[in-house]
Amino acid sequence: MSKLFYVTGLNGSINNGLGKYLKDNNVFDDYIELNEEFNKLSFKDKLKIIEDKLTNFKDIDFSIIAVSFGAYLILNKVLKGSYDNLKSVFLLSPVLGPVMLPSGGKIPPNFTSFKKLLSENKSNVNFTIVYGTKDPICPQENLQLFIENIKNKEVFSLQNQTHSLEIKDVQYAINTFLEKEKN
Repeated sequence: MSKLFYVTGLNGSINNGLGKYLKDNNVFDDYIELNEEFNKLSFKDKLKIIEDKLTNFKDIDFSIIAVSFGAYLILNKVLKGSYDNLKSVFLLSPVLGPVMLPSGGKIPPNFTSFKKLLSENKSNVNFTIVYGTKDPICPQENLQLFIENIKNKEVFSLQNQTHSLEIKDVQYAINTFLEKEKN
């Protein structure tokens, strides 16, 4: 199995939720938590940290699991760069559209450039995308822009689910992805 890089969602941790599950099962080799400290960084600095982590895998086959805003950050780097050893990317509830946060802020930053990147993307990486059909942060129009240019993709829509997907569905999708990675 290739190495695995995990990026949490906004305010995520490897000590709870999916992060804890992956950590407890020794699934990932490296990670980034989008915790309070990370979230204080500028968008440019966040992307630099992602890029630095991806560079650590330059001579090794690797895959990525990224959640929500972590998926947005990963896509901002993966769709622009050339990562020859990147075999697959698993995106769970990816942020593909703008949303206002309860704190008053708005994510994602740099969205106009990102939307253009989605439509111009020609990635050869294998993508697996799992999202809820009622997720306002992953609008169908932007998802379609993204996937129409991807050659190798699996898209799983979870009917009537929002941004917070049901645990049983997430576990099934993750386990299916990890099984494929073993082969």
